[in-house]
Amino acid sequence: MTYQPNFNDPRVITATKRAMGFVLGVLSETKAKPWSGRYINKYLGQQQNQLSRYFRDVLLITTNHRYNKDAKLCKQHIRNQLGVEFLRAKLTGSCDLNWNEFLEEHKKTTTILLYPSVLLLNDNPDKQRNYEIDKRLVKQLMKREFATELTNLQFSYKDKSNRLWHNLQNVRKEFKTEILAEAGLKYQYDISSCAPSLIMQYAQQIAQSNGSIDMDEWMPSINEYLHNKTSIREQIASELGIDIKTAKVIINALFCGARVGDNADYEISQLLRNNRQRIRLLQANEFVTKLRKEISKCWAVITTTMPRRYKQYPNGRTRLIAISSREKWSVYFELERSVLNAISDYLDQTDNKRFLEHDGWTSEHQVNEQELIDFVQKRTGYRIKLDRG
Repeated sequence: MTYQPNFNDPRVITATKRAMGFVLGVLSETKAKPWSGRYINKYLGQQQNQLSRYFRDVLLITTNHRYNKDAKLCKQHIRNQLGVEFLRAKLTGSCDLNWNEFLEEHKKTTTILLYPSVLLLNDNPDKQRNYEIDKRLVKQLMKREFATELTNLQFSYKDKSNRLWHNLQNVRKEFKTEILAEAGLKYQYDISSCAPSLIMQYAQQIAQSNGSIDMDEWMPSINEYLHNKTSIREQIASELGIDIKTAKVIINALFCGARVGDNADYEISQLLRNNRQRIRLLQANEFVTKLRKEISKCWAVITTTMPRRYKQYPNGRTRLIAISSREKWSVYFELERSVLNAISDYLDQTDNKRFLEHDGWTSEHQVNEQELIDFVQKRTGYRIKLDRG
């Protein structure tokens, strides 16, 4: 890289803080996510600008270069933590190297003595200071971006695919929590095991309406998960050698038709980083095996209410096309949205301002949980449980 910014220029410093605030706020160091070029341009600048290209080279690692405007496929990125360490050092004046020199030094040693690198040890005395710098950069950017909404506690969402979307939802939880709390939204709530709970109850409602099956008799594993989700996630995480959050995501994916197998295109395979041993352990897990059977029974009931498509062959034969995972997610999002709408109406009636997520919210005041649960059940027919943040 031949271009090197002038970090004595206040305009460069301002642009660097903005780019850092974005990357630290919404990008993971390990989990890739698709981001539109337009969204990245907003915070890092247009690619034809030298400084903007520099930020991309230093701060982003592109993990998937596939892009298709018509199919709405975006490139996927993670943040380059080494680049974060470097630019933080430039902002604090603790590094005299340019990016090329910094990389060379990093190659020479596992620890950069001039400034702590991505290989920071847990007991490094600068770790907390660095985190506070990062948090300040994120909060400054987000508070500026959403100043009016945070002041009025009135948020404008994009309604798409039965979900309400807001860019503040993308901010990492540890930063978002403080941003909302400082604006006056201090009480966090999540619908406990939302996907498993609503999918099971929806199947029960359908079965009971047509008198076909007593659903309560054949879903012990789902009920066990709803009552002991933490211990079950911990057991699966321990057995597979993954974190608990990934175990949770895997279970939710199973409820919406995700396949388990040694196929790099499968969502669960990607979550397990295509590790064959972990995939086989998941396939062999006794609880997961029982759970998958019960999930299949739920969808066997639910799909009786869904429009079906057939494939026509040249010989005149037809084949029923299986309901796709995308179609199952669509059904779940509709269920989730009906519950969120009821919650939103309740919060309106109790004059409680809030910021909505897909299956949760952060509110100005504590809610009467039992009253809210009863309200949702009366409005939707679904009995929910709440987790406090």
